[in-house]
Amino acid sequence: MDNKVKIIIIALIAVLALSFFVSFQAYTSKQTIARERDSLKSSNESLVRKTNETLAQIQQLQNRMNAMNADLDRLTKEKTEIQDKLDLANKEKAGLAEQVKILKARQMDSADIQAIKNENAFLKRQLKALNNRRLELEGKLANIQDKNNMLNSQLSGMESMLKERISKTGGVSSSLMQGIPSPNTANTQTGKKEFVELPPIVVRPQKSSLSEADISGLAGKVLAVNRENNFIIIDVGEDDGVKTGHIFTVYRQNRPIAEVSVIQTRNDISACDIMKEETAIKVGDTLK
Repeated sequence: MDNKVKIIIIALIAVLALSFFVSFQAYTSKQTIARERDSLKSSNESLVRKTNETLAQIQQLQNRMNAMNADLDRLTKEKTEIQDKLDLANKEKAGLAEQVKILKARQMDSADIQAIKNENAFLKRQLKALNNRRLELEGKLANIQDKNNMLNSQLSGMESMLKERISKTGGVSSSLMQGIPSPNTANTQTGKKEFVELPPIVVRPQKSSLSEADISGLAGKVLAVNRENNFIIIDVGEDDGVKTGHIFTVYRQNRPIAEVSVIQTRNDISACDIMKEETAIKVGDTLK
């Protein structure tokens, strides 16, 4: 009888020890799961913050790319307009060349031929300026295109990073659901083309000089000197009342040094043939 009691007591002690051990293990596992859950929550919040920052960076890059595209469109339109001007100037040059041939065939006098040469030289300068402007625009377009490609590359990299972080966020959420008996479900939001025409070029025969009273009070400056074709460009034109045939005296320090005759006019500039020159005309000389 005593042996049975002892056996029963030992069995009860063993059961109690086993129960205590199991309870201790369950408590330890619960604490570990709680710590892991808190760690996963912290990681999830960090990934969400990084995801939001990445989205903001992507939006900034998108805005920059839109601005670059607008600049690209504007420069493309400007290049097209310059090209149209260049084509028109080439047509006018070809027309002048044809006029020169016709005039030579008809044996026109030297004054008319000189006027056409002056027109041709003026057009050559315009063509050169337009070509330079076109080359400058092409360089700007290439630069903007390179920047646009770089922004596209950065945007693609940011999108890939965003997808990776969203994937990691989903993995953290899955881990939380597996480790917690009753998890809460979280939702994650993630012109028309305008042609500019040059003024028509009209070859006019030289008129006889007008009276000094017709240009009384007019004063201007020399903008350019063309020694090859013996003419100058001045800063007064049709808007100031200048007409073909007007005679101007060129001054330097209030001393007359040359006389010129207007052979062609524009709105605000004129071309003058050098008739008499005591001292070589320079840019900046005045005329009356």
